[in-house]
Amino acid sequence: MREIKFRADRAIRICPRCGKRFQANNSTQKYCDGCEYIVKLNKIETQNKIETQKKIMLQKEEKLLRRESNTYKDAMGYILIKIYPESPFFSMTNCRGYIFEHRLVIAQYLNRCLIKDEVVHHRNGIKSDNRIENLELLNKNKHSPILQFKELWVEMDKLRKKNSRMAKRLKSLRMIEIKEA
Repeated sequence: MREIKFRADRAIRICPRCGKRFQANNSTQKYCDGCEYIVKLNKIETQNKIETQKKIMLQKEEKLLRRESNTYKDAMGYILIKIYPESPFFSMTNCRGYIFEHRLVIAQYLNRCLIKDEVVHHRNGIKSDNRIENLELLNKNKHSPILQFKELWVEMDKLRKKNSRMAKRLKSLRMIEIKEA
């Protein structure tokens, strides 16, 4: 076993974790270098666990608040509101008593319940923007062509990008042919 040489200007301490003698780099160092690294890792893991637990608690509180406020946002981004049987719009709710906010806004504006064939379209495409100026009442037959038209535009954009990439590649290939000739 090799002998450890200690510097005279640094304090010699015993690590409380492993019992080894070590020379402290500063006045606050409590553990030897190996144990100090492990202790720091344990502190970081503990902090991460605490942060994760806090996030979980916040999520639970948000769920409780949503239940208390009777509104929530679904996975698609639409806002749903709890309606009670006393409401004139209760016939528009799902089996749990919730209604999409955009359908309720239009129904209140028209002062009547919507029928199943009527679709409320968000003009700007933002599903949580339920201002009356952004909503449009359409028949199912008129709504589906709008969606198909959007899909066509997306497809055309993809083709344009692909076409421009192919044109650039063809141009670079032509430049190579010209240089070779």
